[in-house]
Amino acid sequence: MFDPNTLNYDLKVFSSVAYVDPIVTTADSGATVEMSGRFLSGANPTITITVSGDGLDDTVYTLNVTKNFTAVANYTYSGVPQVLTVNMPTEYTIQLWGAAGGTSASGTAPGRGAYTSGTTVLQPGNYYIYVGQTGIAQGVASNPAWNGGGAPGTPYSTYGKGGAGGGATDFRLVNGAWNDANGLRSRVMVAAGGGGSGSLGSCAAAAGIGGFGGALSGGGTTPCTAGLAPAVGTQTGGYAFGVGQNAGNGVNGSNNAQGKGGGGGGYWGGGAVTSTATNSNASGAGGSSYISGYTGAVAVASAASNSPRTNSTGGACANGTTDNVCSQHWSGVIFNSPVMMAGNNASMPNPAGGVMTGSGSGYARVTAITPPSNNNFLTDLRVNGTTVSGFNPETFEYYTTVSDPLNAKLTLAVTKSDPNATMIGDGEVLVPVGTTRFAIEVTAENGEIREYAVNVTRTAVSSEARLASLSINGTLIDGFDSDTFMYNLSAPLAVWSETAEIEAVAMQPFADVDGAGEVTVDFGYTAIMILVTAEDGATSELYTLYLTRDLPIITPSSGLIFGGNRVEISARGIGKSSATIEIGGKPCTNVIIVSDDVVSCIAPTGNAAGFVDLVVSD
Repeated sequence: MFDPNTLNYDLKVFSSVAYVDPIVTTADSGATVEMSGRFLSGANPTITITVSGDGLDDTVYTLNVTKNFTAVANYTYSGVPQVLTVNMPTEYTIQLWGAAGGTSASGTAPGRGAYTSGTTVLQPGNYYIYVGQTGIAQGVASNPAWNGGGAPGTPYSTYGKGGAGGGATDFRLVNGAWNDANGLRSRVMVAAGGGGSGSLGSCAAAAGIGGFGGALSGGGTTPCTAGLAPAVGTQTGGYAFGVGQNAGNGVNGSNNAQGKGGGGGGYWGGGAVTSTATNSNASGAGGSSYISGYTGAVAVASAASNSPRTNSTGGACANGTTDNVCSQHWSGVIFNSPVMMAGNNASMPNPAGGVMTGSGSGYARVTAITPPSNNNFLTDLRVNGTTVSGFNPETFEYYTTVSDPLNAKLTLAVTKSDPNATMIGDGEVLVPVGTTRFAIEVTAENGEIREYAVNVTRTAVSSEARLASLSINGTLIDGFDSDTFMYNLSAPLAVWSETAEIEAVAMQPFADVDGAGEVTVDFGYTAIMILVTAEDGATSELYTLYLTRDLPIITPSSGLIFGGNRVEISARGIGKSSATIEIGGKPCTNVIIVSDDVVSCIAPTGNAAGFVDLVVSD
């Protein structure tokens, strides 16, 4: 609880929490607030909040943060309410085990406790866990079990004693005595206790077995005399709301002198036998369980009423309902994936691991579900390999200047605080003249986005108009130099067929390059001109490429119109290619590679006398 005069506080957070942003309200609306340390670096960081006002000394509040706190808390019977403090909205799984009833002098089995569980998001505040007491074995009327277990009846004289009913285990919103009416109505989850066993006398053994703590309804009992079976706890009734019944005392005479078992605690408590009739010995019945959000459960109407709430059509909710609205607690705390198991269930989870048949001791386990990390911070931000001036993970805007007009490319490199975070905006960027804001978005595991930005100002306009590289078909021109502006190049037929891809990269990225790309290469000489215009728009350089493409030579240069004669075609590299040869529009046949530079083939039939085209295509 906050007190303006208390300056130090302890705050526990999950290891996945990287940033805490306290909400501060000052007593003086004109006061200013400064905070540091909200980025939680290290295992036990400190957040400092400084409140300043005109003419007043600063007041400094300190939050001592503990990370990696235990996410699982276990609770055993203590006889007092136990507190769960939630510091921030957190998802929890709640598991409760009700207590078994007590054993009678006859050694008959008591009812075992029930099990409930579910998951919900709890808002900041205190919550209360009431762990039921196991029913007292061979007890007397002064020995009820804590949290609703009914006391056994005191036997007559030295006859055998019965056992008390087991206490329920519950999770509630209001603190106080276990049987406080407001507290009982604030319960959002209850695991029922089992009924105590009765002492037999001459009754059949079944009469002494306690009723198990139930799911929606408690387990019943077999009385020594028909018609004396105690009421079980249900969703709308039983012995009493939250309370198991105390058994009646034995009186002299036959089996009636034996001790009777008490009713089990629960949402509604189980009943016990109070009759003084002959052969009235019996065990206690089991209480019922409850989970807000469990279909079939029935919540109370309000914080001030034990009556059932209304259903989705406005009627009163009743036992056996399939309307889930009936189960939902007036507080709005509702559990997801609820599970409810009666005390006779052999598949009940055992807190120690594995499974068991029903619960013997009251128990509770609260498991905080670690949320995805909210860590979307950087621990380093570098421009061209140097950390930006004044870098701090909690500073998100930076400024730098580029004076060299050639330095129009920058590399933004970062280090994430959480390697599982994702990021966009880093890498190589182009910096035009003026001020440009480069944003880097860091997305935490939980989807929260944080933006860092580097504002880069470049003042000088570049007059650089030279090329950094010049390539043909992906190969850098042999002997290329930025200050050499004319190149004479030749190549075999197979290298440049009819087109070539010219790639020209300017030394300064904002210079304009014209003339590169795909160009046509004719036989003989082809001149290609590449004009580079600097960023300033006034300075330019012209690079010229003279490309020589070999002209194939055919021997003999003439033949018969009927074709059939073998001819040789010479051109550099023709024998290394997969060239197709046509004479007069018809393909040569029987192609033979004579050498790397010579192939021969059989000339096709001509259409008429005269000159025809020789076509060599790759």
